[in-house]
Amino acid sequence: MYVYGIYYHAYTNIPVSLINGLILMGFVTITIFSKKIRLTIKKNVLLFILVYGILSSIYSFGIFGGAEFFMILIFGLSTFYYSKWFAICINVSVVLFYLTFMILYTNEVLIYTVSPIESASNGIIWLSDLLLTFITIGIGGYALNKTFLAYSQQVKEKIENSKDMHHTIENLPIPVGIVNRNKEIVLVNKQFNKYFGYKDKDILTFNDWLLKVYPNPIEHNRKKEEIELLMKKGFEEQQADPIEYPNLLTNHNKLRSLEVHHTIIGDMAICAFIDLTERKRQKRLLVETMMQAEKKENARIARELHDGIGPLLSTAKIYAHSVGNSCVCNMNDERLERLNYLLDNSILEIRNIINNIGPQILEQYGLSKAIQSFIDHIQPVSNIHFEFNSGSINVTSGLIEFAIYRTLIELINNSIKYATPKVISINMMQSSKKFKLRYKDDGIGFDYKKVWAKGFGLENINSRIENIGGNVTYTTSIGNGVCVDILIPQKSIVV
Repeated sequence: MYVYGIYYHAYTNIPVSLINGLILMGFVTITIFSKKIRLTIKKNVLLFILVYGILSSIYSFGIFGGAEFFMILIFGLSTFYYSKWFAICINVSVVLFYLTFMILYTNEVLIYTVSPIESASNGIIWLSDLLLTFITIGIGGYALNKTFLAYSQQVKEKIENSKDMHHTIENLPIPVGIVNRNKEIVLVNKQFNKYFGYKDKDILTFNDWLLKVYPNPIEHNRKKEEIELLMKKGFEEQQADPIEYPNLLTNHNKLRSLEVHHTIIGDMAICAFIDLTERKRQKRLLVETMMQAEKKENARIARELHDGIGPLLSTAKIYAHSVGNSCVCNMNDERLERLNYLLDNSILEIRNIINNIGPQILEQYGLSKAIQSFIDHIQPVSNIHFEFNSGSINVTSGLIEFAIYRTLIELINNSIKYATPKVISINMMQSSKKFKLRYKDDGIGFDYKKVWAKGFGLENINSRIENIGGNVTYTTSIGNGVCVDILIPQKSIVV
């Protein structure tokens, strides 16, 4: 700019202009290379000088003002040191300014003060362009070199970190795998291959692995849908909760239960597999022991009620009947009738309690007969129509039978107490893979979240079924009744 000014304006003092040019260059050099000046100040000062330079040169000298060099420098500075949108805005603005003055000059709205031929034939102009070229190359080369060195160092650190991570994962005593955002398996360690029994080429993607450990299409699709949602959320939030994989099948033809913990770094998820099989087996033994103790205690209470309170009430009933037959006073007839009514109901209630907590029919004839017996007892006094279909079921575990029976009793009692239904349907189905029980009523329904918080036996139902290896799903809303689906793996049903 100073060189152009020297040439175009005869009144300009050449030595002073050269000195000013050198001062400006020194100022720019100090600004760039000084370590004491903060980066924010450096980039803002340089951007101001470059923007002022291109605007002034285009306005004063058009295409002969070295605008292309300024544009290159502005592009580099804004791209490396400013945000994406700021860089786009500043560069678009500069280009529009350049195009505007190009139109003005080419259409002779603005006139060059010096002939372009004279500018092209002047040695000072040539030297100025050469100097600007060197400056642009120097600054651009310096920036590219710094960028390349920083990138090389970053790549080197990543490679070193990757080697260290691979070495660490390979030597971990538990199965570990790395999955990327596209669900491709990047790495698995030796323990992973040993635990699942698959080679690397057999499981190239997460879906390949999931299809092998859950070969049943229904289970596979359900688990796949669940995991894909959790993975998408995990990569977005860069964190994920542990995911449980119950009853998955290994290549050794063994059923395992796992819990997978995730560490998400960018587009990679490091998955550590924690075996829960033994823990679940121990829990199951504990639950079976507790259920067996509960069953024995219920049997003891039922026996005491039957042998203790039952005979007493029966004796009281006989005495009341005897008093009624011997009494000649009509004034006591109403009281005697009331006494007989209360005794009859007490005896009936005791029988119902004995049947509920320790049904002998369950042990003698099985689950279907016991449920039908309970329905036959309760239907005449409830004004509810029961639809019961047990199909062909074969539950050989007494503890599982007891758990299902107690769960159904609790569901029926909840419906009668809270839902006021007209119809209750119970369907039991059994296949080679699972046992399914569906319980439905057409009552008033409920808000699941609110009811769960308050109790009403739902927690007991869930706990009882989960402890025997099953799961419970509720479908309900206010005014639309309730549907309860209970699924229990076949391996739990038949022992």
